[in-house]
Amino acid sequence: MAKNWLKDRRRQINISQEELSARLQLEGFDVSQKAISSWETGRHSPNLIDPSFRLALAKALRMSVYSLLVSAGFEVSERGHSEAGERAAFIVDQLSQEKRELALGILEQFLASE
Repeated sequence: MAKNWLKDRRRQINISQEELSARLQLEGFDVSQKAISSWETGRHSPNLIDPSFRLALAKALRMSVYSLLVSAGFEVSERGHSEAGERAAFIVDQLSQEKRELALGILEQFLASE
C-alpha cells in the first residue's frame, strides 16, 4: 500500500481520525486524534509490535491483522489463504463465541455440500 496506508485505509472505509480514535478507545487504548494525525504524517508510528494493539487497530480499520501488517510494510510469511478466506476469518473473529460456533457450523455445512 502507499506510504500513507493508514490514511488511505481510513478514507477507504470513510471514517475520520476522530472516529478511528474513538474505536481504539473503545478497545481500551488511549489514542487521540492527534496521535493518529502523527501516524498519518509519518512523525510517529502506531505500536504494531503489541499484538493486542495490532488486533484492535485491524478491527477498527476493518481489515485482517495480516493485511494491516502488509499495508504497514512489514515482511510477513505467506498467509496461505485467499482474500475471501481472510475476510471470512476476520468476520468470524468479530462474533461472540455463540455466533462464532453457529457461523463455523454453517460454513462446514457448505463445505459438506460441495
